[in-house]
Amino acid sequence: MKKYLPFFLFVLTLAGFVAVQVAFDLYDSTASIPSSDKVLEEHYNSLYKETLFQTIEGKKFDLEEITSKTVIVHFWASWCVPCLKEIDLLSKKYKQTSRQDLEIISVNTDEKNAEELVEKIKRKYDISYQVVYDEDTTICKDFRVDQLPFMAIYKNGKFVERVLGFNDKDFEKFLRSI
Repeated sequence: MKKYLPFFLFVLTLAGFVAVQVAFDLYDSTASIPSSDKVLEEHYNSLYKETLFQTIEGKKFDLEEITSKTVIVHFWASWCVPCLKEIDLLSKKYKQTSRQDLEIISVNTDEKNAEELVEKIKRKYDISYQVVYDEDTTICKDFRVDQLPFMAIYKNGKFVERVLGFNDKDFEKFLRSI
């Protein structure tokens, strides 16, 4: 037994060191996450006032010009299958809802020269809401888009939530709540 005691002490010390290191790494990795939802809310509320959009037809506008109760800023790409599913559902919902209740700003994040592809998608899904190009990713960076699909949702001019990714059931439930 005494022969194995140094080995057991070494293993125990090593395990303790690893546990402390893992705990420190976990604690340290959360340091970069914003500590307050209030900061995020203020950021998105400032974007509502400051972001200038330009549709693919060349019309410039900002979100403050929109008088709808709910405004969805939807980020997508033509290669993103979940994005296209959302577009289909959003397009149908948009047609069923009055402009007083809902406005959708669709921000396409495809690379340059994707106009023809975006036009095909507009026709395929019968998109009647505004589509904006973000070829240089300025709007994506401002809205802190780190995955697609992504939505920023505003009600009565105030930011209420971000929706990351796509889940059929959750998204349909969300659309019914509008």
